[in-house]
Amino acid sequence: MTRRTPPTPGPRSLRGAPHHAGPTLAARIAHAGLVPPRSWPHLLAIGLGGHLLLSAPAHAACPGGGTEVVWYPDVDRDTWGVANGSEVVDCDSPGAAWADRDGDCDDADPDVNPGATEICNDAFPIDDDCDGTADGADAVGQLVLYEDRDGDGAGDPAVSTSACATLPGWATSPDDCDDDNGAVHPLADEVCNGLDDDCDGTIDRDPAPMPAATWFPDRDGDGSGDRSASPTVSCEQPDGMVRDGRDCDDDDPDVFPGAPEACEPGALDANCDGVVGPDDGDSDGLPACEDCDDTRADRFPGAPDAPYDGEVFDCARLDDFDADGDRHYPPAWGGEDCDDAEASIHPGADDPDGDGIDQDCDGLDGSSGAGDKACEGCQSGDAAPSVFVACLTIVGLRRRRTHR
Repeated sequence: MTRRTPPTPGPRSLRGAPHHAGPTLAARIAHAGLVPPRSWPHLLAIGLGGHLLLSAPAHAACPGGGTEVVWYPDVDRDTWGVANGSEVVDCDSPGAAWADRDGDCDDADPDVNPGATEICNDAFPIDDDCDGTADGADAVGQLVLYEDRDGDGAGDPAVSTSACATLPGWATSPDDCDDDNGAVHPLADEVCNGLDDDCDGTIDRDPAPMPAATWFPDRDGDGSGDRSASPTVSCEQPDGMVRDGRDCDDDDPDVFPGAPEACEPGALDANCDGVVGPDDGDSDGLPACEDCDDTRADRFPGAPDAPYDGEVFDCARLDDFDADGDRHYPPAWGGEDCDDAEASIHPGADDPDGDGIDQDCDGLDGSSGAGDKACEGCQSGDAAPSVFVACLTIVGLRRRRTHR
């Protein structure tokens, strides 16, 4: 009798059982729902007489010791394979494009596998570590974001989160000192308003050069400051300084913009416009002696004008920030005039008792204080008529009670 030597076992594919069991064995197992595809390497399928017999384990002993290993296709060669039904079982690796572990979620990218570190991938999120989440909470390189409730680009340092990209309603800057006011942030200009606009820790200090904070020396006291002098920036009016800085001779109180001017040829340029006497420098039909600014045709007596825009057009006022011409500025422009529409109301004005009007802007009615409590809230001529009448009524009642 001739004895035949059995063949040496080689790599076995896990796509199905030996050929006599049929090429669709794997499909039949999956279709029957008996075992999930990832469990196939751990089962041995043998076809007997058209029937299937499943048993475990499927790994045979290796000649050098140990048992066979399941090898997974590893196209990107990052040592992590893909369980796609092409696995093989063998004692030795089939080659460099095989790995003994699976779980790779992108086998075309060697930087993506379960052992990779999740990082922030800018505009194209990637699930680097194959945990099912791209640019997740464990990603390296996240931005620290701060809640920006007022939408001014600077966030609240007390409320933060992390993310790989900026988020609506959040900012990368934590320097907002008032995140409920969109006008307050580190890049804002400091203005005169009682707030720390630029979040530098100071209020109304070093405000931006603007009409509300620029003052010129007025040595001659004519209400117009020296135009050749450097202005001072301050939220409060400094002593001896005014807002208007157009005086061409600040040592002569009769020379200032808008001053009356003689109409004779060669007369003094009293209004500082550079044109004198009967000449009409701006061709507006008015000679220089009747025009407050004969260099501009849009400036003349009766021209349309509005206060607080930095320009005087109608020749009725010396300073555009003093609407009533009483040489006192309203609080919004650094002064203490409580009614800038009425020239008789300003700090230092006469304040009769009991008329319901605070003429001297001290918050009280009358210079003697007789009507103070009766007219709390009626501090200026801007009070509503109904409030004014009510104040007078209260004053009258108190006086009647006094005379009983």
